Amino acid sequence: MPRTGLTAGQLRAKAVESTIHQIRRHGFEKVRLVDVAKEVGVTHAALYGHFKDKSALLDAVSEKWLNSLEEKLLQVCQKEKDPIARIQEWFFRLHELKRQKVTNEPELYKAFDFAAKMKKSFYK
Repeated sequence: MPRTGLTAGQLRAKAVESTIHQIRRHGFEKVRLVDVAKEVGVTHAALYGHFKDKSALLDAVSEKWLNSLEEKLLQVCQKEKDPIARIQEWFFRLHELKRQKVTNEPELYKAFDFAAKMKKSFYK
């Protein structure tokens, strides 16, 4: 194990949590890898061993939120309802979850939106 006592997976998870914390505290534009690394207890060079760049770290933040969405939407799919009713509930739930993120955590949603736009421009 590295000097932090964390496995690579644990370090990545801690870096993602730290990034979320930094976004909430300072806003999306002011997140710096140096600050994330300091909060995690590693050098920023060590952080590059786990994330190619800031964009990759923001992708991981977005992935965490998307996984949470997927989990909540899967619960809708598993309900014993008419398929049409499940589809309608799925879309309503997705809308509700996105609206909550935009309303309650606009900076985190901004990070997600930025990451999505970066991916979109990458595939053009």
